[in-house]
Amino acid sequence: MANNSEMPTIKMYEKPSAFIPLGEYTITVTHTHDTNIGPIAEVSRKFAICPEQIALDPHEVYSVYPQKNASGSFENDIPHIILK
Repeated sequence: MANNSEMPTIKMYEKPSAFIPLGEYTITVTHTHDTNIGPIAEVSRKFAICPEQIALDPHEVYSVYPQKNASGSFENDIPHIILK
């Protein structure tokens, strides 16, 4: 059995210490063996880093413009929200 200094290590962090740009990524992991038989298994996964989503409690909203499901020409209007 190899000693601990020769074994690869994996470090897990609760929060990343470096900024990761928003976007879509693919991670590929390849399992190999120290013989010349080539890769034993390879798996790829896609994932996305998205901005934090926020939501307002509907009870904290007094009014919005344009109203939900409103129809009309609003391209010259500035949408807005009034909070209680």
